[in-house]
Amino acid sequence: MTTKKKFFFKSPDDNDDVLCLQQVVEEHAEIFEQHGKMRIDELETVLAELKATHQQIVQNEKMAMVGKLTAGVAHEINNPLGFISSNVVSLGKYCERLLMIIELQHEMLTSGKPGSQRDEQVQAVRHRLNIERIIREIPEMIRETMEGVDRVKNVVNALKCFSFIDDSEMQLADINQCLEKALNIVNAGMTHNTIVKREYGEIPQLLCYPQQLNHVFKNLLVNAHHAIGIQGEIMVRSWHAKERIFVSFSDTGCGIPEHQLLHIFEPFFTTRKAGCGMGLGLSICNEIIRNHGGEIRIDSEVGNGSTFTVSIPLE
Repeated sequence: MTTKKKFFFKSPDDNDDVLCLQQVVEEHAEIFEQHGKMRIDELETVLAELKATHQQIVQNEKMAMVGKLTAGVAHEINNPLGFISSNVVSLGKYCERLLMIIELQHEMLTSGKPGSQRDEQVQAVRHRLNIERIIREIPEMIRETMEGVDRVKNVVNALKCFSFIDDSEMQLADINQCLEKALNIVNAGMTHNTIVKREYGEIPQLLCYPQQLNHVFKNLLVNAHHAIGIQGEIMVRSWHAKERIFVSFSDTGCGIPEHQLLHIFEPFFTTRKAGCGMGLGLSICNEIIRNHGGEIRIDSEVGNGSTFTVSIPLE
C-alpha cells in the first residue's frame, strides 16, 4: 500500500502576515529599548539626587555637631577661665597689699623707732589691709586656679582625641590584649567591691588604631564602674561572628533612663554633677568606633544595669 504525502503551501497573504508581525516586533522592541533607556536615565537622575540629598543631610548633621561641639567647648572653657581670671585679678591686688606691708616692715626696721611703736604701726597697717584674710585665702585661690587650668587642659586633650590628631598608622592588634591593658589601667581606680569578670573568645587580629580602641575600652569600663556605685559586677566579653569582632561591657549598675539614651552620644551631654565630667567620653568613643566602620549598641534597663556592645568589621 502506497502512503500519500500531504503538502501545504503558504499563500502570499501568509508571508505578508509574517513580515508585518516581524515589523511590529521590531518597532515595539525599539520602543521598549527607548523606554528602557529613558527609565534608566530617570533612575540615574533620581539616584544622583538621592546621593546629593544624602550628602547634604550628612553635611547638615556635621555642621549641627560642630555647632554643639563649639557651644560645649565655649561653655566648658569659659567657666574655668572666668574664675581663673577673677582669681588672678584678686591675687594681683593681694600681692600689692603684701608688698606694701613688706615695704612698711622694712621701713620700720631701718627707721630706728622703738620696737613697741614699730609693732603697733605695722599691726595697724596689717589690720587695715586685711593681711590675715589674704594669707588664708591665697592658697585656696591658687588651688582653684590650678583646678581651672586642669579643666581647660582636659577639654583640649579631649578635643585632640575627638579629632584624632595624634593618630599613628593602622596596625594589626589583638583585641583581647587591648582589653587587658585597659583593665590593668582602670583596675587601680576601682573599689574592692567591684568584681570584674572576663569571657574572651578566640578572635582574629584586627587592623585598627589600637591606642584609640584602648581609649574606648577604658572609657566604657570607667562608665560601668561609675554606674555600679558601691558594689556590683562588670562582665567583659569578646567574640567573633559574621566577619565582625564584638566586645561588650555589662554592669549591674543603676541603668540609663530612656530619655537619656536618646542623647547619650551627644558632645557635652552628661548626668554627672558639674566638675566631675565634661560629657565628651561617650561622644569620643562613638566617633572612634565609627571611624573604624563599627558601631556601639546600648541595652539598658533602669535598676538592672547596662550593656555597651562594640562591633567592628574585620574589613
